[in-house]
Amino acid sequence: MDNISSTAIDETPLTRSIKFWIILILQTPSISCSIFVLYHMLSTRSYRQLLADHVVVVMLIYSLLSVTIDLSITLNYLREGIVYPV
Repeated sequence: MDNISSTAIDETPLTRSIKFWIILILQTPSISCSIFVLYHMLSTRSYRQLLADHVVVVMLIYSLLSVTIDLSITLNYLREGIVYPV
């Protein structure tokens, strides 16, 4: 139980702000690159025909959803400092 309380004390508004900006700066190019690669994988006919490339497309879609949804929730917590119940 002491371990949980010490973790909450170690996080200050400054550290949350630093984490927020680092994630935000890295999230934007990640989304752009994912969309770019996904577009080229889907627009090229030879990539659409191979079964191995279907796995890559599914992984790209999953990664894009994870970055846009999961990291957005994390960014909201880092910005506001509280967790909203669903």
